[in-house]
Amino acid sequence: MLIDEFMTSWDVVRRHEIQVGASPIDTLAAARQVDLGSDRLVGFLLRIRGLRGPATTWMGLAEAGFIPLADTDEELLVGIVGRFGRCT
Repeated sequence: MLIDEFMTSWDVVRRHEIQVGASPIDTLAAARQVDLGSDRLVGFLLRIRGLRGPATTWMGLAEAGFIPLADTDEELLVGIVGRFGRCT
């Protein structure tokens, strides 16, 4: 997995998996088209961060400060740098 190249040590390890009736390439292509803000919970969390409109798409996340770390035919990895859990 691409994330293993960027995070070599972990505090907690969890792996989740779901079987999808499509190829990895088709699944990732569909995921790239999703408006993340259309999901109520994800939309709420994005709004808390001040993200609305175009920022709720995969392409818009890069414009909002998320960093594209890796992009292959089977995986997409984005990250963000910040001071999480601080009020200032």
